[in-house]
Amino acid sequence: MSLMMVFNRFPDHASCIAYLEKVRWSDKPACPLCGSLKVKRKNEVRRPHRWLCHDCTSSYSVLSGTIFDKTKVPLQKWFLGIALILNAKNGVASTELARHLELNQKTAWYLAMRIRKNMVVDMPLLKGIVEADETFISWQKRKKRGDKLPNGKRDRNWLRYKMTMMGVIARDGKVVAGLIDGRDERSIAPFLKAHVSKDAMLMSDGLPAYGTMSWYFAEHGVINHDEAMVDGDIHTNTIESFWHLLKRQWYGTHTQYSPDYANAYATELCYKYNHRDDENQFGDFIEKAAKPTGRRW
Repeated sequence: MSLMMVFNRFPDHASCIAYLEKVRWSDKPACPLCGSLKVKRKNEVRRPHRWLCHDCTSSYSVLSGTIFDKTKVPLQKWFLGIALILNAKNGVASTELARHLELNQKTAWYLAMRIRKNMVVDMPLLKGIVEADETFISWQKRKKRGDKLPNGKRDRNWLRYKMTMMGVIARDGKVVAGLIDGRDERSIAPFLKAHVSKDAMLMSDGLPAYGTMSWYFAEHGVINHDEAMVDGDIHTNTIESFWHLLKRQWYGTHTQYSPDYANAYATELCYKYNHRDDENQFGDFIEKAAKPTGRRW
C-alpha cells in the first residue's frame, strides 16, 4: 500500500483506532484480561477509545498489549511509518523516518525497532533445495583511503570489528538470517538444524565447517568457488544475491549495524523478502500488529 493510500484511508487517529478494533475484535471487544464480553466504551475526554470491563473492572483499549501500547505518537504516523519501512527496498534510516513523520530521531528509531520486532515470525523448517552461506557485517564505520593502521599488531586485526551473519534460503524464496558466533561447525550446525528440514538438500560452498552436514541432511551439495561458481543445480547464487541486498541496506542506508540490533535489521529484510509477492502486505502486517504480544495480555 502506497503512502498516499495510507494517508487517505487513515486520515486521523480515530480512523486508525476503528480499523484496529475491527481487525483485533471483529465487533466483539472482549476484555483481554478475563475474556468477558460485558464491556462498555468509556466516555473519557483525556483518554478516548478506552473500554471498561464489568467483570474484572479493568480498563483497556485496542492498543493494550500490542506494539502500539502506551504510545504517545499518533497512530496515523505509526501507519505511515509502517508503510515507509515496508515499501523501502533498502530500508529506512531513523533520521530519514524522523524527517518524514516529523518526529525526533530517538522516537523514530524506537518506532522502527518496534515495527521490526513485529516482523519476527515462527517460520517452518525450510525444505527442498536450501542454500546456506555466511557473510561478514562490520559494526564500525568503514575505513577510508589514507587511514593509518594502528601500531599494535593486535589492533590491526579489523576482523574483530566484524560480525558473522548466517543465512539459509530455499529455492522457493523463503529466507532466514541471523548472527552466529563464528564460521566454525560449532556455530553453523545449530543454526542449520534450527531452520532447515532433515529431508532438505543442502547447498554450500567448500568451507570446512560444512564438512559434516551430510550427516544431518538428506543430501549435501558442495560448490568449490575456486573452480566454478555453478555446477548444474549446485550453487549458492541465491543466498549470495540476498547478501547483496543486505550489504546494500548497510552501506547505502544505515552505514553501520550495532551487534545488539543487527538481528533486528536482518529480520526486517527477511520479512520483506519473504512477503515480496504479497499484495496485501500492509494489511497483513497491521493484522499481526493488532494481536497482543505482551505477557500480561
